[in-house]
Amino acid sequence: MIHTSRGGYALEIGRIDPQSYEMAYPVVYDNYSEDNQEEFAVKLAQEEAEKLSCDFVKEIDDSFVLGKVYKSACSVRGYEDGWKCCFTRVVSGVEIGYEDHQIDVDGVSNPIYYESLDVIVSDDGIIAMQWQYPSTVKEIVNDNVEPLAFDKIAEIIEKQLTGYINQTMETPQNLLIDKIELSMMRIKKVNSENEFYLVPVWDCYGKQTDEDSGEQQNVDNFSFLTVNALDGSIINRSLGY
Repeated sequence: MIHTSRGGYALEIGRIDPQSYEMAYPVVYDNYSEDNQEEFAVKLAQEEAEKLSCDFVKEIDDSFVLGKVYKSACSVRGYEDGWKCCFTRVVSGVEIGYEDHQIDVDGVSNPIYYESLDVIVSDDGIIAMQWQYPSTVKEIVNDNVEPLAFDKIAEIIEKQLTGYINQTMETPQNLLIDKIELSMMRIKKVNSENEFYLVPVWDCYGKQTDEDSGEQQNVDNFSFLTVNALDGSIINRSLGY
């Protein structure tokens, strides 16, 4: 079971404005698309950015590991390109999944968003960091659980994805699942506002292609289906349960 802060930001690092001596807090932008990678203005190698960010985060909380790394940008004093290094927490040897779904504000009153920790590194070094909705592991409720066999999980995935395509797509679509990944996910604890359970889940990632236009949508961190690894139930990431 974990406890999640309602404060939003545990730590946010930017730069001091030399004129006003006030902290300029960062706005982190979306990742560069594949179409405009050539505009990325950072000369620092990705490997160097990874090492800088890992050494930095380790001093803050050593339960995080580096997950995804993207060409991105942030605004601290103007617009600056940088490597966005995205970290995920590890609990009981399993990473909490790095996934783009957020809690649906319209569907949940007073939502608490999923934890995220991003570090932006440019040629000048670390220029920004955002650690949102930090979590604290309070206790291990059950450390001796038996997950469903993956053969059974595969049957559930096949059945559910067929229904997903038929029920949610306005135009005919082809869905190619090329990665099924095991991770931890935070789900809501009944009758509690800021306590949650972490459960192991299987997430299905892939590509979606419109049959009419041929347009392909490759969403790197978007899970088309999330299945509870313990009982095979379907979890809605937008609702958090």
